[in-house]
Amino acid sequence: MASIEKILQTIVDHPGFTAAEIGDELDMTAEDVQSRLKSYIDAGRVKRDKKKSEGSGRDVFIYFPAQSLVDASDGRIVLLSRAPRTPRTIATADESSTNEARCHFGFFSNGQVTVSKGSKEIKLSREETSRLLEFLDSINVERAVGA
Repeated sequence: MASIEKILQTIVDHPGFTAAEIGDELDMTAEDVQSRLKSYIDAGRVKRDKKKSEGSGRDVFIYFPAQSLVDASDGRIVLLSRAPRTPRTIATADESSTNEARCHFGFFSNGQVTVSKGSKEIKLSREETSRLLEFLDSINVERAVGA
């Protein structure tokens, strides 16, 4: 049976995998994966969302790493073995003094990006990330933000 570290690394490497897909990668059952992830979900280190199964149409859980679980270094996503660093945040000018709203960015090795602010979160696929970067490259950012 795979270690919890291998399960967590699979979630980091393949955000959005179901328990069955994680199990297939590691030669485990989906039930084993789900039971071993429970404490990490409760602790907020792994996020779990629902999606409709393509075959049966029933709800299945998909898993994503929380920012505290990954550390982007040298362009790679690696499992943390030390205390997690604070995610990069940006506060708008009117919010910087109250420090209320922060944007958190997650960059994954498979090309996906996650942007979260407060309780809202946007997950971009590899294709959506590529389109966003092309758009940002095409505009004059300094002019757009008034710098």
